[in-house]
Amino acid sequence: MTAQAAAEPPPLTRSMRAARMAALHTLSSSLQTAPPSDRDGFTDMMTAAFREGGLDVRDLAGDMGYSLSSTYRWIEGSSSPHPSQWKLVTHWIVGRIDAVLLREPRT
Repeated sequence: MTAQAAAEPPPLTRSMRAARMAALHTLSSSLQTAPPSDRDGFTDMMTAAFREGGLDVRDLAGDMGYSLSSTYRWIEGSSSPHPSQWKLVTHWIVGRIDAVLLREPRT
């Protein structure tokens, strides 16, 4: 087995990773084109980014100074920050997704 072959993930792992990267790319593009404009859209963005996209809510809370309990409530849809904060949160999510995409090797 060559060193290159040993470094490559198995086929199913590679496939799942590629699907996640494609989904993150789609989410980033969508948010740049049409950021959330209402509370349902904000909740959908949070769910997509953190539950489905695998971003870590602790990073958002720590980087932006929000409490973990607040950010979890945003994902659940039981509350949301003031609409004036939505653009900042969206920008953070897009930046984090872009950083993830840049770190991932192209297949």
